[in-house]
Amino acid sequence: MFRRLRCARIDTAFAYTLAMFSLCRCVLCVLLSWPLFVHAADDARFPPPPGWQWGEIVVSDGAALRFGHGAPADARADVLILTGFKEFGEKYFEFVHELYAAGFAVHTLDWRGQGGSTRHPDNFQKPLPVPFERHVADLHEFIEVRFANASRPLLLIANSMGGHLAIRYLREHPGRVEAAALSVPMMDVVTDPVPRWTLRILAAMAVWAGRGDAYLPGQDDWPNRRKGVATRAAASRPLSSDPGRGRVHGLYFRDRPELRVGGPTYAWIHHAFESIDRSSEPGYLEDIDRPVLMGIAGRDAFVVPDAARQACARMPACRAFEVADAFHELWMEADTVRGAWHDAVFTFLAEHVDSERR
Repeated sequence: MFRRLRCARIDTAFAYTLAMFSLCRCVLCVLLSWPLFVHAADDARFPPPPGWQWGEIVVSDGAALRFGHGAPADARADVLILTGFKEFGEKYFEFVHELYAAGFAVHTLDWRGQGGSTRHPDNFQKPLPVPFERHVADLHEFIEVRFANASRPLLLIANSMGGHLAIRYLREHPGRVEAAALSVPMMDVVTDPVPRWTLRILAAMAVWAGRGDAYLPGQDDWPNRRKGVATRAAASRPLSSDPGRGRVHGLYFRDRPELRVGGPTYAWIHHAFESIDRSSEPGYLEDIDRPVLMGIAGRDAFVVPDAARQACARMPACRAFEVADAFHELWMEADTVRGAWHDAVFTFLAEHVDSERR
């Protein structure tokens, strides 16, 4: 009997100890993850700009594109921000404030399939399986409608996929834009750990077989909790070295489900490769005569820096600006890294606004 009582006491003590251990672990996890409980707009750098408004334009095939716009008094030029893959206008609010302060009217455009624009009919988070030519056409329609009677010069600011599409727009619709500052333009993509040629073949076969809407291996809806080599490889590639700016994208996705986008699909990467091929054709880049400032991140693990350098060298009026310590998102980097790119862009914009006025 005493033995049974002693065993019962031991079991009770063990259970109590285990419960206390679990409680302490939970408390520790909460303390360590406390910054994740803030909201993106709570960061002093990311409030909505004064007078900011959202609008929508319906393009020729019926898709709706969301855009944002706002301006300080007596704006001297219009700046159109073209976002990267999975991005949205709200992510650039800090930059919009800085553009306001420099006297620029600002517009953002959400590509179809992301942000507040038309989404995939079957899975809201999947990229729309459209050729990149469709995105270029959307941009052209937007500019033709939104800036039809504009009296100010129009300048482009673009990031990653948006930078690639901006280059295509400059080449295929010359003369409409005064100049463009492109952050890490997607002139080629990093495919690790899958060899590039392998992924190209797999993507083309999947699209041919009607499976283009399937996510690439290791990809899924946000938040992607799959376990695998591809997932771990993607998680190991940082976007920014800044702990505040680096979490803004995820905070918006957490708090604004309508902005979420999953990973790339076979169709998305297939069309990306096709568009990269198009922009690499002999004579294509050589015909772009608009001034271009191209930001290249030395530690980029998503797009290929050398491809951007080679593209810039082929463009008659392009100047490469290297940011050696930057990861993929130049505008979301730490001040010590972002500052040089920030100053170069604003100097570039001012130069071309002033030259337009002369």
